[in-house]
Amino acid sequence: MKIIPISAESMGTRSTATFIDGKCKILIDPSSALALRRFGLPPHRIEIERKEKHISKIKEYAKKAEVIVVTHYHYDHHNPSISDIFKNKIAIVKHPTENINYSQRWRAKVFLEKIEPIVRKIEYSDGREFSFKGLKLRFSEAVPHGPDEHLGYVTMVGVKDRNKTGLDSFLYTSDVEGMPLKEHLEFAMKENARVVYCDGPLHDVVSKYRGGTLRDASRNMNRLLRESRVETMILEHHLLRDASWKKYVRTTLRLAKRLNKRVITAAEYVGKKVDFLEMYRKELFGRE
Repeated sequence: MKIIPISAESMGTRSTATFIDGKCKILIDPSSALALRRFGLPPHRIEIERKEKHISKIKEYAKKAEVIVVTHYHYDHHNPSISDIFKNKIAIVKHPTENINYSQRWRAKVFLEKIEPIVRKIEYSDGREFSFKGLKLRFSEAVPHGPDEHLGYVTMVGVKDRNKTGLDSFLYTSDVEGMPLKEHLEFAMKENARVVYCDGPLHDVVSKYRGGTLRDASRNMNRLLRESRVETMILEHHLLRDASWKKYVRTTLRLAKRLNKRVITAAEYVGKKVDFLEMYRKELFGRE
């Protein structure tokens, strides 16, 4: 199988939309969003255009997909306005009423009411396994979105390709904010994937409070690098909304270099130039 990040912070929008190109085509978290306010400013025109471009790309990949996965109900991971992409697809989604906070429960209800009439089938993912044409998907139980449950819960997903064509194993952490918790790390270690798409620590948490959270995240990411067979860690999403992101994960970057492993952005993984937009919103408006 081949892993194709479609849109991400390193490409200019809030997203971790990812396409798995194997004998079964799988699309994970098909959405792209923008911060409504950042540095006191609304999205810049360039950001809006980039989001439109990413949504168009997501729609194109959705046409190829047989299975679409939604790991939780934040709008940068699911998008009710493009619910038609689920037509005739198998939808594997985070459970809409169990281990879920109020806002996501409401969003899940609205979203599922839209897709239920058009999907081929809906399956709840939490703690379950699925097989499609030699690709095995294994989902974690619902785990906290970061260091605690105040932002709700997500499901992590591991994919193994029994067809032995290209990459044989992949882990998509969803929004774990650097894997600070024991349950995050345990699932990641058990999957033991060669490529890991990891959501990095949330910059607001790093800068505002819970210094231990960053230490826990760094320790767990480093342990995954040292003790699993991961070769490439795609480090993205929450972390890459801050221009100082490298200083927060410097021990992880140094360790990867020492171990001859890669810690890179989604843009770099697909051979594109990194193009951060949100973290430079003030500069974008300053040019006008």
